[in-house]
Amino acid sequence: MVKQLRIGVTSKVHRTDILKVAKEIQEKLNNKCKLSFKKVLGQKIGFRGPFIDFKNPNLDVIITIGGDGTILDTAREVNGHNIAVLGVKRGGKGFLSEIQEDMDKKLDLLIRGKYFIENRMKLNVKVNNKQIGEVLNDAVICNAMPGHIQHFALEVHGDSIDSISADGIIIATPTGSTAYSLSAGGPIVEPTLDAYEITPISPFRLNPRSIVVPANTLTKVRITSARKGLLILDGDKQKTITKKDTIHITRGKNTTKFIKFEKDFLKKARKVLS
Repeated sequence: MVKQLRIGVTSKVHRTDILKVAKEIQEKLNNKCKLSFKKVLGQKIGFRGPFIDFKNPNLDVIITIGGDGTILDTAREVNGHNIAVLGVKRGGKGFLSEIQEDMDKKLDLLIRGKYFIENRMKLNVKVNNKQIGEVLNDAVICNAMPGHIQHFALEVHGDSIDSISADGIIIATPTGSTAYSLSAGGPIVEPTLDAYEITPISPFRLNPRSIVVPANTLTKVRITSARKGLLILDGDKQKTITKKDTIHITRGKNTTKFIKFEKDFLKKARKVLS
């Protein structure tokens, strides 16, 4: 007998189409699981509780409604908890969303336990050995003033390997390889691969190249010019950096768990990018 799942539902915005999906999920899953909603979302559709306590989310699965940004936000909120994420696409490219169509069918599979968990690595980011955060997609080091080239020193596993003049550097997980890094010319990396990639943004050189390194590699990045830079985590959290700072990046201690119904990464990538 499949245990009754504890399922939470969340979204970042509350457009009419998202509220409609939330209501459909409520009707579909009501009495089939222990259901809760993010408070604002639940109140919008007349759900009376219980609501998700993000400080202590007592859940097995959290369903997100929206685009990849919503999933990244949710991954941050449940980081360190043993909760699997299931995305319902309503906006954006939807690389991370497992439900893009046939929602009723896939929710049935979820309730029946006909799914598997895919663990996605995260990267741990420190500045001067002080913890800044973990990222599911990427850490971007760029110039604080657009339109000016920044200068970077790159060190991998203790070896100084490059001095780069560029708009920035993206350090991306396999999950993040289909995001900003892809736009900057980086390779697509199968999401369960134990590695991460380093991709320059608009480098001032004839032959720009990405580097793919093992997941446990320690990468250090420094700004070498007087211009201030920005460190941006998963497109959201920002920190100003200077040439006095050293950014340390390696595999994070946590992973993000995704609900999957089939192994279809390459098929999805071709569909989304076509």
